[in-house]
Amino acid sequence: MSTLDVPFGCRPAEMTTDPNPLVADDLFPSLFRLPIHGGPTLRGKAPDGLITDMIGFIDRSGIVEQLNQWRLQDDPDRKQKGGRPHKMDDRTLLVLLMTLIVCGEPPLISRMAELVNGRLSSNARQLLQIQTSRIGSFAQYHRIRRAMLRLTSVFDSAPGSVGYRPTRAQFEAIQAGRDPQQCAQRQIRADWVSNQLLETTFQLLPAQTRAEWAGNLCIDGTPVAVWGKRGSPVPDPKKPNPDDRLSPESDAGWYHREADHRDALDGRGRRSSKSAWAFDAHLTVMAPNDPTVKPDFPMLVLGIAMDKPSGRIGENAMITIQSIVDRGHPRGTLVGDRAYLPNSRVEKLQIPLKALGYTTAFDYREDQLGKQDHYSGAIQVEGNWFCPSMPQPLIDATIDHRKNTIDDTTYAKRIEQRTKYLFRPKAKPDAAGYVPMRCPAAGPSATVNCPLKAPKGPVALTTPTARTTKTMILNPPADPGTCCTNSESTTFPPDVGIKYGQTLQYGTQRWHQLYSTARNTIEGFNAFVKDSAYEDLGNPGRRRIRGYARQFLIVAASVAAANIRKIRTFFVETQAPGHEPKAPRTRRSRRPETVFTAKAKPATPAKLKPDVPA
Repeated sequence: MSTLDVPFGCRPAEMTTDPNPLVADDLFPSLFRLPIHGGPTLRGKAPDGLITDMIGFIDRSGIVEQLNQWRLQDDPDRKQKGGRPHKMDDRTLLVLLMTLIVCGEPPLISRMAELVNGRLSSNARQLLQIQTSRIGSFAQYHRIRRAMLRLTSVFDSAPGSVGYRPTRAQFEAIQAGRDPQQCAQRQIRADWVSNQLLETTFQLLPAQTRAEWAGNLCIDGTPVAVWGKRGSPVPDPKKPNPDDRLSPESDAGWYHREADHRDALDGRGRRSSKSAWAFDAHLTVMAPNDPTVKPDFPMLVLGIAMDKPSGRIGENAMITIQSIVDRGHPRGTLVGDRAYLPNSRVEKLQIPLKALGYTTAFDYREDQLGKQDHYSGAIQVEGNWFCPSMPQPLIDATIDHRKNTIDDTTYAKRIEQRTKYLFRPKAKPDAAGYVPMRCPAAGPSATVNCPLKAPKGPVALTTPTARTTKTMILNPPADPGTCCTNSESTTFPPDVGIKYGQTLQYGTQRWHQLYSTARNTIEGFNAFVKDSAYEDLGNPGRRRIRGYARQFLIVAASVAAANIRKIRTFFVETQAPGHEPKAPRTRRSRRPETVFTAKAKPATPAKLKPDVPA
């Protein structure tokens, strides 16, 4: 009999003998006999239906089969070797891990041992192929721990982690003993396993719901603190002390990132800084197709990477994006904070993103505002190409707004006036990424009149039509570039202005809606997965096992469990009685600053209105 079989406060028969006479068992007969490592527990049985679902989830992911293939690659003679089969296999361990996290419990090895020893029905034990004869809690704990180490050794890119505080010299010896080629291969495996858990949650959605998403994404990094009182001391660059005691999780690092909570347009608000010994989890979440319409799908995390903080930001972003692309998902617009865009090195993030077919939307620091680049006479201002004759107050609009020298209304008017000077693509980019761009004075949709581009000579300034319908260029450049002298368009190479370039016109209402909605989505998910009542990802006490691979696996499983919770909430809300999908919001017609990735709908013919005198 376990404590589950008796009311709380009543003494089971086998507990009548107290080995510790100092325990006040007359007052609290059961309290002092609660479990420590996987023994009898007051927590209830795990439902058979949940165990069955978690088995199906792990089987659908294909992770167990892939692990076995990798083991054969590492040791082709593995099947010919003898030895007793393991009592705890990969499939069972992953099911136990996901079961605990989905139920909001800490994924500790002691909890897994408790689950196996006292909280599984005979049917569930049979489904998991666990032997019917129970073993002691201590032995079960170490059996599961060995299974965890065995599973993660296949994709452990940082082997040799110890469970104590090594000296700096000891850790440097551990690092020197690692094979760089093997570590790189295992990192690819770790990324695959973690992202496959997330892909399996996405595949839980019906095909119709999955098809609604058009490919917009938002990426952000969040610190994942490790268990321990303190991290490693920062070494003296001139004379590092080899006897310094480092953190047991020595592959982590100090997370120092200034969180910018200011509004993207006006720069106002508060700043805060974070500091922790942690890993940096890079999460890529689905974003709405159109920020003005409530999406018909839940916003799930589809990509994850984990690394030491403040390093390889562009590379880790591309790990998540490339994984999403490799799984056959659509490609849309990627939104990121300034750490990713535009501050990553272009060869690490911007160029690969453009090659994959993604557009971008992001914000700038104060020193990145205004004029950023030029090509063939055109100037790049805050990510977009404009006429070189655009007035200086329009070029400096965001700079003045951040300095509070102009108000919001004036800023909005100046951004709207910028649109008249905006270059427009004449055609889609070719296979190599070259795109022909028209200056605002060229083509049938010209928005300005320029003496350098008049089809039949200079336009007279006294022409009433020219003055009232189009902006006049009064200060054409004295030494015009080809964008001014070419009659139709100028071809822009794919790498010109790529660091700061983005498709949407910066500062417009559409840009602000897309950027803010996507950023709120990822920030909301970070808070969602760190909810202390559920996955509690921000609590390092739930991840006490040492080693990068073990930490990465538990973090990915926690994000997958948060995805499942998102899916449950989505269906509860959408299938509730009386629920009706929200109709798209109506908005006034605008010039096409960009093409949203929302699904195209057949255009309805506009109703012609009779001419009304002005």
